[in-house]
Amino acid sequence: WGIGFTGEITITNNGNSSLSSWTLEFDTSLSIYQIWGAKITSEQGDHYIINGNSWNSNLPPGGNISFGFNANYSGQISAPINYTFNGETLDSPVSLPAISINDVSVTEGDLSNIFAPFDVYLSQASNHTVTV
Repeated sequence: WGIGFTGEITITNNGNSSLSSWTLEFDTSLSIYQIWGAKITSEQGDHYIINGNSWNSNLPPGGNISFGFNANYSGQISAPINYTFNGETLDSPVSLPAISINDVSVTEGDLSNIFAPFDVYLSQASNHTVTV
């Protein structure tokens, strides 16, 4: 579409206990005009409050719930911001460092050198686990 799209949001319970009656809030310049798998309980300006339906409002540990929507936009699409879930502010996504390596070459058939060591470089230090 020229001014619309279909989106999906998935909520995962990483906690150890079930969540009953979940609420997701966020700000967006999108105009959500249709939703399924959840319900819009409030829309004031750019602020949306979304709740589960009676059949999917319970979120067990390790479980997830997805809901979809159709929305219109004006100009460039930007991601929703200021997420809160059940009243708790959600952290911004963690920006992981970029990973790079130098070129490495191996000569096929050279049994005297069976390892191809290489260095891995991070663009910045990270407080989070980074795996290759």
